[in-house]
Formats: sequence, structure tokens, C-alpha cells
Amino acid sequence: MAIINKMRKSGWVFIVILGALALFVLSDLISGFQRGGGVEDPIVGEINGVEVTYSEYSTTLNNRIQMREQNKEGVPLDENDRSGASTDAWDDLFRKYVVTKEYEKLGVEASVDELAKLLFSDDAHPFVKQYFTDDKGEFSSGNVKNWYTQVYKTNPEAQIFFNSLKEAIVSSVQSEKYRDLIEKGIHVTNFDALQDYMQQSKSVTGSIVGLQLTSISDDEISFTEEELKDYYTKNQKKFTLKEGRDLEFVSWSVIPSKYDSTEANNSLMLELPGFTTTEDDSSFAAFASDRPITSSYRRVGEMEAEINDKIVDASVGQVFGPVLSNGAYVLAKVSDIRQGEEKRYKYKIMVIPSDWSDKADSIEKMNNAKAFFEKLKTEPYTEVLKAGRELGYMAMGDPEGNMPWTTADGVDPFVQQEVINGKKGDHIFKITNQGIYLVTIEENPTTNEYLVYEIQKEISPSMKTINEAYSNASLFRSKLANGKDGKFDNAIEEAGFAKRIAKDIEKSTSSIPGVNDSKEILKWAFDEERTLNEISEVISADGRQFVFHISGLRKEGIGSFEQVREAVVAEVINQKKFELLEQKLAKAKEGKPNMIQVAIELGTVAQDFSRTTFKTDGFQAARDESKVQGVVLGIKNNMMSKVVRGEKGCYIVMVTEESSPEIPDDLESRKPLINANLMQTLELKVVASLKKMGNIQDYRAKFF
Repeated sequence: MAIINKMRKSGWVFIVILGALALFVLSDLISGFQRGGGVEDPIVGEINGVEVTYSEYSTTLNNRIQMREQNKEGVPLDENDRSGASTDAWDDLFRKYVVTKEYEKLGVEASVDELAKLLFSDDAHPFVKQYFTDDKGEFSSGNVKNWYTQVYKTNPEAQIFFNSLKEAIVSSVQSEKYRDLIEKGIHVTNFDALQDYMQQSKSVTGSIVGLQLTSISDDEISFTEEELKDYYTKNQKKFTLKEGRDLEFVSWSVIPSKYDSTEANNSLMLELPGFTTTEDDSSFAAFASDRPITSSYRRVGEMEAEINDKIVDASVGQVFGPVLSNGAYVLAKVSDIRQGEEKRYKYKIMVIPSDWSDKADSIEKMNNAKAFFEKLKTEPYTEVLKAGRELGYMAMGDPEGNMPWTTADGVDPFVQQEVINGKKGDHIFKITNQGIYLVTIEENPTTNEYLVYEIQKEISPSMKTINEAYSNASLFRSKLANGKDGKFDNAIEEAGFAKRIAKDIEKSTSSIPGVNDSKEILKWAFDEERTLNEISEVISADGRQFVFHISGLRKEGIGSFEQVREAVVAEVINQKKFELLEQKLAKAKEGKPNMIQVAIELGTVAQDFSRTTFKTDGFQAARDESKVQGVVLGIKNNMMSKVVRGEKGCYIVMVTEESSPEIPDDLESRKPLINANLMQTLELKVVASLKKMGNIQDYRAKFF
């Protein structure tokens, strides 16, 4: 049974699958929902014409989550892990419904004999060797055969493991064969090698003059409605829309009330007697607290301020609280005290600044400082602090002058030694070249470390508070029939609410701006029965109550002129700007002997570029203008180019120097690298093509 233990320790089959290039998880064992079983099984997407149901995706996702959990060996998954598991699960289904179909079309498979060799021979697949290598690092096919005969046939857990291992190996073999087919279609010729060498070695130097689209204000461009409609008619494919919604909404936050605060405090106080008398502080706190407990020793300054101030003189078993901290009421019990190595200090400090340059002023400040110093000994610090601030004196800490516990290094260097040597109740009067420091030592220094257990009761909205918010939202909703004739806007205005807008929401949208948990809202908005101007009932989501209005509804396909008018306007404006820039540059170029003269005519400057090659990343003279970079490498020396229309503007370029690299006699050594780069590019393009071919529709955001 050693292999079974090894499987368990390493996450058995799930870790194997993580290493496979292709994993196909059979999702027929559906839990929760059943096809045709009388229970609705929502559609969460569509891949290659196959509807992906909630249950199928959920099963696949749970498997992926389990893989990651076992791989992390008990460490909780974070948000990145769960997001990664979601991506992996969707990729699994893509491979299942698209990639495997490609394999079938091409006859890519792993034969029985091939699989037997990869499982049971000395030349076994690396996945097999990973699990059947002994502690000495030695692998034997005999061990696999013996295990298969003696364990596999009698142990269900082993059967699941080995069958999934075979599945992963088949996927790996198919993937490798598919890759080989692609690679066989690549043939790097001598001409390819020469071109690659020249693209990397040939360079040009010259200058460029350009004008950006942003140099012309939109207000300077005029157009007619006929021009817009004509451009739309000729370029309709540019204005293809995905199914989408424009939403308007108002929300009611569910904020804890005074009632909820009182309830949390009362709930906490019910724990006080038991917490005070228990001998198992850790277990009691863990059971009673709404939040995780801390079981490590802490120094003063590392707990709630009210507890820090009391704990210095505390004894083991003492309970403090309730204290209000971070949205919860807290009871704290000192379970143990021990001596630490780091000493901490608590003091207050007021500074009367002076550079001592004026004798009369210095005398006045000295007298005031002495008066304030005497007040510190007899009057409340807050009153002295207020009077000092009115005179422009400085006080460190919070508005009430409270300073946190600190180490010796954190003590103000002007009074560091006095604070270190002081004791509780001491008052220090210190004259420095910065002014006069008045210090009060609040507590004796301590190196104590405290094991403190806390019971925290969160102040969260009760059903009473939630119902009140729902009632307010329902009252607003009851005043609306449809959203037509501006009733939604009118109702918002009358109620004095702030309207939120979320435009261009698509099925694949993960969340609505301003709403973290949008599943229920998206589910409502994209229901097939939704109509323009429809208003939702009250929707509870994200800890709030919402009422939504569909202000825009788009079906998938080419948008109507009215739907895409804003985009058409932007396109027409840009086209007219390009035309104006082209005319301006062409005119400036006429009769000019060099680029400097062209630049002067345009009121700009000529930008130089040097040693630019085809493979230079980021053409600095015209950033992100790859078309312009291509022109630079294709024109003759000392000849101005025609006006080049780029992505962001129009340009004229001139090359003044061109390198002529010597061509090597042997270009064979370049071919493997070219082949590898081509293969990498092709693999990405194949995946992109398969995904496009699969016509993937992703609605998961509505459910997960």
C-alpha cells in the first residue's frame, strides 16, 4: 500500500493532472443538478455548439479546486488560486469540446500498444516514474506490474488514481503528436534564414516629422448626418456588438444600526462569566468569537489602544472590555505573561519651538514653558494641550496628544535618554536648540509579552435592519410602473437619491461597477424576457438592496445606426482629422530640401532615429507606430517618404544612412532558433483559432 500513501501525500491523481498539458475531466457524475431530471440546470456557457450546464462546470471547477488544495498541502486557497482554478476548469471544457474533436478529425490517438509501453515498460512515461520511483530514486517496471496486479484490482482508490493517470498520459501523447503535426508543416529555407539575419542586422538612421490626431480639436471638425450614415453603411462590420445592457440603479446600504450595536454588545457580555472562569481560554475564545483568535504573545502597542493602556498593570486571568474596535466589540483576557527582550515606552510630549535668535521672545517662551510645565503636573493634559495649541505649540500623537507605545529607537532623540531613564508620573523639562520639550511619562517601561485571547462580536446588520432597508427599497419600487416616460428618473429626483449608471455590460462581465457581487443582478438583466426600460423588483446583493432600470438593450450582431452613433461620430471625426493632417503634411513637404525645413513649416521639430532595425522594439521616434517603422525600413536613402497614415497621426520620414551588413557564408545555425520561434507563434495562433472556431460564449459571471 506504499503507492497509495504516496498518492495521498502528493495529492495523488490531481497533482499528476496539473503536470499534464491536456486534462479531460469527465463531468457525467453530476451532483446537485440532473439533465432531464426535473430540476433546472442553468446554462453557464456554450463551447463548439455544446451547452455547458451549471452542474458540468461546477463539477469540473470543484475538481480543479481540489487539485490546488491538495497541491498546497493544507494552506488555504487565496483569491488568485480560486481565479486560477476557474480558468483551468474552463480550459478543461474547451479541450474536451474543441481540442479532442480536432484530435479525432486528424486521427491523433494513443494506441493500446503505445499506452502499454508508457505504463509498464522501463521506458515508461515520466508521470508513471513520478509515482513508482522508490525512496532511492530507482524505477522498475516490475514494481508497476506488481502493483497493478496486487493493488489496482482490489483497491477502488487505486483504480481511480491509475485510470486518471492513463487519461493524463493519453492527453499528453495526443498533445505531443498534434504539436509534431504542426511542426512538420514548418520548413525554414535559406531565404528565411537570410531574411531573419537582415531583419536583425540591417539598420537605418534618419529623421521623422509627424502630427498627432490630438493636434486638432474635435470642435474643429464638422460633419453632416448624411456623412455619418454613409460611413456607417460602408463600414457596418466595424460596429458589431455583443449582447449587452445599459443599466441605471439606486441602492440602499444595509448599515448596522444602534440596535445592532447594542445586540452585539449584549451578546458579548453573555460570554463574560464563562470567559472569566474558564481554564481553557483558547478553546473558549475560539468557540465564542466571530473572528479568528490570535494565539501568539504580543507586546504592548500591538493590541487595541484601550487594552494596551490597561494591560501594563494586569495580572494573569484578568479580563478587559468590552472595547469597540474595527466594527466589533471585544473582550480580552490575559492568559499568560512572560518577559521579553524588547523594552517599550509610553509618554506624551509638547514642544514650544524656538531658535533662540530673539532675546525677548526667548525669555517669553521660557516663562510660558515653565508655566505650562507646572500645569502639566496638576491639570488634565487635554486642557493644557488645548491652551498650548492656541499659542502655536506643537504636540505629537493624536488630537488628544496620545502617543503609541514605542521602542527606544522610536523615542524622540531630543528626549530619548530622559524617557529611557524615567518612570511613570515623571515630568521632564528639556531645553534644546529646537525649542523647549515638555514630557510626561505615562507608564513605566516594560518588556512584558502577553498571551491575550479575544472574543470579538461583529456588529453586523440584523434581520430587523435588513428588513428596514428592504422596506425602503420596496416603497420606492412601488411608486413605479414601467421605466417609460422618464418615470425612473422622476422617482429618483423626487426621492433625492443619487442615480448610478453602468453602461456596456455584457454577459461575460464579472461585476457591475460599484457592485462587487453582481451575480443575481446579471442573471436578472440578461434573462431572455427582459425588455428596454424594464425595472427590476428589489434585488438583494452585495449587502445592499437595489432597484435597476434597463436604459439600453442590445442584441448580438451589427448594431443599428442609433445604437452605435457615438462610435460612428468618433470614427468620422478621426477620418476627417487624418485627411486634414495628410493635406497639411503634403503641402509642407513641397519644395523642401530637408526634414528640418518641413518641421519649421509645420511648427514642430524633426525627431532623429538611429540604428533602427526591423526587430527594434518600440520605435521611439513614433511610439507604437509599427506601420511607420516598416516604411522607414523600406524607403531609399535621402528621399522623403510620402505621407504615412499611422494609428495616432500622420508622418513623413527620411533615411539618411543605411547599414550594409556582411552576409555570413553559413546561415544554417540560425534555422533552429527561427523554427522554435515560428513554432511558438504557431501554437498560440492555433489555440486562438480553435477558440474562435469554438464560438465560445461565457456566461459564468451570472452564476459563479
